[in-house]
Amino acid sequence: DTVERIGSPSGGAFSGCSELTSVTIHADVTWIGSHGDKNVGAFAGCSKLTSITVHEDNADYSSVDGVLFDKDKETLFVYPAGKTGDFTMPVTCDTISDKAFAGCIGLTNMPVLTGITSIGDSAFSGSGVTSASWPDGVDFNLNMFSGCDNLKGIEISEDNDDYSFD
Repeated sequence: DTVERIGSPSGGAFSGCSELTSVTIHADVTWIGSHGDKNVGAFAGCSKLTSITVHEDNADYSSVDGVLFDKDKETLFVYPAGKTGDFTMPVTCDTISDKAFAGCIGLTNMPVLTGITSIGDSAFSGSGVTSASWPDGVDFNLNMFSGCDNLKGIEISEDNDDYSFD
């Protein structure tokens, strides 16, 4: 109950804990992260992690179906790498953090991105995503799908003013 920061400042806390299956974040935790970046790397390499549960009284974090968000569910921080099946993004979510879905090989269908305005660096890298659909107005970087060996194609809306394909 005395832990307030997980992974800061020296590293990724649970990074590489390949047998870890679930984590419970208590009410007083205010920081989960590594290397000065909030929420980046704390659970990297936790290939069997299927659930992150956050105490309802936590002022900074929340969880939906085992997925880690900020308190208001506006930013998705970590999708557990061992989680499988489809995932529906909460309508309140508009940001996907750096590496949020990285290494999630059980994630084959990319979540619908309606309402998402920003996707972080390497957000889906190394995941099992097979296809992606890109709505208009979503900001992203080109390495977000690095290492996605099963990715067959990306569909981009005809209404997208920023990106297109031939």
